[in-house]
Amino acid sequence: MTRDEVAQILALIKIAFPASTESREKLDLWHALISDIPFADAKKALYYVLNTNKFEPRPADIRGAITKLEISGVPTAEQAWGEVLRKANIYAKHIEWSHPLIAEAVQIIGLRTICESETIGVERAHFFKAYEGLVAKRSQTGLMQGLGLISSDGKLKLGVQGGQT
Repeated sequence: MTRDEVAQILALIKIAFPASTESREKLDLWHALISDIPFADAKKALYYVLNTNKFEPRPADIRGAITKLEISGVPTAEQAWGEVLRKANIYAKHIEWSHPLIAEAVQIIGLRTICESETIGVERAHFFKAYEGLVAKRSQTGLMQGLGLISSDGKLKLGVQGGQT
């Protein structure tokens, strides 16, 4: 999201909360914290937050709404588990999952474990925990990239670089 788009988000907040302050520092901070979010997604999330929160939104509220609304294209844990139950077949050579995080969570639990389980509720709980952890990690990575703390390839940018201090 560009600085101008973040300014539009802050302008909408100002309309809903007239006492909200405007400053360059606030714009800089919000841009640093949510610039990795596409503008359309941030706007949808803001409308959700404005409809559900009594207080002026913070960047974390926008991120939380994106997760709740599945705006980011990541299925909820319930949706992901439903797909696993529909598609899981121990005899399939390859299963096409709708999202890579579903595939990763299935790999963590084990397709055979899921398919042969006699206590599917236990596997469901393990899947939810694994899947939600992967979603949180993805969100954290996006935030860290947006803050410039890690590069797009996941390498940490903090510390001494190129022999400089």
